[in-house]
This record gives sequence, C-alpha cells and structure tokens, in this order.
Amino acid sequence: MSTSGLTKRATKIASKISERFSEIANDFYLPEDASLLESMEFSIKDKKYDIYYGKENQVLKHKKEAAIRKSIIDITTTIAVDPDETPHIMDENIVETVINSVGKTGVRSIKVILLFLLPNLVKKNILNPSHPIISIRISGDGRNVGQKVKHVMITFTILDYKEVLFFPEYHYTLILYPGSEEYNTLDITTRSLKEELWQLKHQGLIVGKVHWKFEFYFSSDWKFLIICLGFNFPTSHQKKPLFDMIDLENYLVDELHVMLRMTDRLWSLVIHEVTALGFFDIAQRDSNKWVYTLLMGQDKIKVLCNFNLETILKPTRAKMIQKLWNDFNNLYSALKNENTDLTEFQSAAKTWLNYFLIPSVRNPEDSNFIKGLYRPADITPYMHVLV
Repeated sequence: MSTSGLTKRATKIASKISERFSEIANDFYLPEDASLLESMEFSIKDKKYDIYYGKENQVLKHKKEAAIRKSIIDITTTIAVDPDETPHIMDENIVETVINSVGKTGVRSIKVILLFLLPNLVKKNILNPSHPIISIRISGDGRNVGQKVKHVMITFTILDYKEVLFFPEYHYTLILYPGSEEYNTLDITTRSLKEELWQLKHQGLIVGKVHWKFEFYFSSDWKFLIICLGFNFPTSHQKKPLFDMIDLENYLVDELHVMLRMTDRLWSLVIHEVTALGFFDIAQRDSNKWVYTLLMGQDKIKVLCNFNLETILKPTRAKMIQKLWNDFNNLYSALKNENTDLTEFQSAAKTWLNYFLIPSVRNPEDSNFIKGLYRPADITPYMHVLV
C-alpha cells in the first residue's frame, strides 16, 4: 500500500479511537472531570505515527514529514567561526552533526509545504478563498554552532496567521547548510528556492479549486539582508539581488535585531565611558578585554528601562543618557505597534538621532564646558534603518 493510503487509514484509526475514548471515559468520569485524549502513537509497517488531538497538526505528524521531501546539494563553504564570536549552540550532539554535514545543504520545497498547509489554514478561516492572496515572509540568519562551525538557515512563515508569528514551529525551514553567510554560497544553495518563488509570484499556486496568489516579504538582520541584496559594502552594490522577485520596498530589517543591536551599542558606549573614567580596574586576563555580564533578549530592555545610571555617572550626564535610552525604548514600542503613525514615527526617530549626536559646547578645558553625547562614528546601520 502507498504511503498516502497508509496515512488515510491511520487517520481513520485515530478518529475511531478518539470517539471510543470519549465513550469509555463517560463510564468512568464525570463531565466536570474534563477527560481528554491529547496524544497517541503507533506504528504500521515500521512507520511511526504521532497523533496530537486538538492541535494544528492534529492529523498526523508523519503525514507532514512524508509529504515534504528533502533534497541535498553539494557545496563548498567557509565555515570557520571567529574566536571572538559567541557560540549560539553548544550541544555536543548538534555540533557533531553539523560538522559531519559540512559541504551538504538540505533543501525543502516551499510549494510542497504550502500544498500541505493551505487546506488547513482555509478550514481555520485564516485564509479566505474568495480573497486568494497570501503574504509570505522569507527570513534568513547565520548561527554559531560551538567554536568550530557556523550554519545558515532560511525559513518562511505565513504572515496572515498573525496569532502564531512568534512561535518557532510556524517558521518552516527551507534551506539549512553548515557554512557562512556569503553571497556566492547563498546563490548556489537558493537556486531551487528562487525558481519556486518566481513561479509562485508570477503563476501562483492552485490548491483544490483555488488559484492562490502571493506577496513576498524579506526580513533578517542587517548583515544577511545586504548580502541578499547584492551589496559588497553598505554603499556599494556589486551583484543582483538573490531574491529579485521580491519588491525592494518589501525588504525589512527584523525588529528584534533592531532592538538587540541598538541596545548593544547604547550599552557599549556607556561601558566605554565608565572604563575611561577608571570606574573599573580589572580586565580579562590575557586578552585585556573588559568583562561584563552578557545580556540576552528582553534583559536588554530591562536594563534600558530600569538601570540607574547615576550609580556610575555624574547626575547631569546620567540624565542625558537616560533620556536617550528612554526615548529609544519609546521608539521600539512604537515600532512593534501596528497602529503607529508612520509620519510621526519618522519624525520621532530623526529627533532621537539628533539628540544622540548632540555636540559638546565650548572648550573641554573651560569650567563651563558641556559634554555632548556621541559622534557620527558611533552611529550603526541599524540607526539608519530606524530613521
């Protein structure tokens, strides 16, 4: 029997068992006990089926895995990790698996994944067949796996399903390879993806009796974005965009990276200032680098909002920097709010940057010298993106 035939029969078995469970449970429990069959697993011809009742993947995890074929591409890549970079993944089994996969790229078809997903999203009323336009975001990033190797992943998510955009299981992997974020390697590994995206953009996709059309967006950190746009340097366009079927105005820097990199810069500027004042006198042995606690994710925002700068800086200086921090936090909150007025946001962002660049007044040797904030050289690409 074919895989699809086995899957259909397994689905019927799962449905019958669910009905039978409800009947038996009524003989042993009261209605208020709310007995519920949440999951079940069994195998047929050595094929394992995991049933999850009441969840999106309710039918069969196996069905999804069987439907989405994976292909392997041979590549040659540079994979060394900068010794100064912090590893994102340290699990020894994962590190070993990635190292053993060097030179190989895993690729999955976005069209096949969509064929599997769309019927269920229509049933959930997430997608409307009478308005058959789907917004899809392509994302990519590189990660450090241990101290030996990097890997690069490209994913997509369906923007119409707003309730789950921040859940990782709804971001579907399309490409995964051990290596670095580099234009030529990405050009090779994304060839089949680019062809499929072009087809979806210009021809659409028929699922059932519905002819779906697609609007594509691209979002990543600044580094990955400019590589995919074909920039050799931020001001030097050398090659054609990898994903030229995506309209230029639909390229966006990910809001999370805006927050992470901007708070990194604001915090590092303060650390540099207090170390220059001699506030700390212990440097890391051998490397002569200053040591301080690395902050992750929302911890950066907590510091931004709650850290008392007057404990390490003079009150007047602390108030200037605290205003800069508070105003950035307001900008970040507005950035996440879909109801934010774009004109007002742009004006507020420019005002913030002007404040960031407040120059010093008078000669540093004068008693009435007023120290400014920061220099144009302290601006990051993410500040340009924000403004």
